[in-house]
Amino acid sequence: MSINRDQTNNILRADWHNSLGIELANRGWLEEAAKEFSNAIENVPDCSDTYDNIASVYSDNGELLKALDAYVQALRIDPNNAYVLHNLGCFLSNNGNELAARCFTDASLLDPDLYESNFNLGLCFASEEHHEKAVLQFEKALEKNSCDLEVRLHLALSLMALEKFVKAIKELRIIASQDEQNEEAWFNLGLCYNQQGFLEEAQKAFSKAMYINPNRIEILLSCASLLMRRGEVKEAKKLIKQSKLLDLKNTIDFMDQDEYLFKLSK
Repeated sequence: MSINRDQTNNILRADWHNSLGIELANRGWLEEAAKEFSNAIENVPDCSDTYDNIASVYSDNGELLKALDAYVQALRIDPNNAYVLHNLGCFLSNNGNELAARCFTDASLLDPDLYESNFNLGLCFASEEHHEKAVLQFEKALEKNSCDLEVRLHLALSLMALEKFVKAIKELRIIASQDEQNEEAWFNLGLCYNQQGFLEEAQKAFSKAMYINPNRIEILLSCASLLMRRGEVKEAKKLIKQSKLLDLKNTIDFMDQDEYLFKLSK
């Protein structure tokens, strides 16, 4: 296929803008670099590498949605471009959680009744250990839909991470009262009661969790630790034996790190 003079000129102009964009980006002049890459795209709209370049600039400038769109455009042009795939992978690895958080934030602003956006934004914050921010989003979600027990559970977990055990207990008790078979609610209630020194209540909660799921070693060993704390060594050993049959390595690892089970791990 022959290339006419106009096409040749467009290619030359695109190459010039692209080279200048790379030089500007290397100097840290990101907005100027983006303009040059945009000019290159105007001249040659089907160059995957130029979209890859502008995506990198957008990413460095914190314009994550624009960056993602540019990477997608690059792959539409050339789905087999290994460099674009690699750079997109790096982008998602480094910015995936922040990008998701921005999307959930924007969605919540556009539709304040969409409580799931607050919930998912809370999960993003919690995954980064920003539990104060997570609590705010979970509470906003519950204001819009107080019946969602999954939201309430994650609120309790973030409260526990902040060592606000009394507030966490309140949330977990609501869950347990509405869903008596909720293993996570009973297990975490046991942990909270234990932290607060309510040992009898903690044992009841752990027992309920074990009844629901007798094969979860975290529950078995948390209860065993509580029993050791109460001086009930024989009963604790029974649970440890049961846990070892399920998973010997993780049982030993748990015991090595637990202040009450440590002496039985040797």
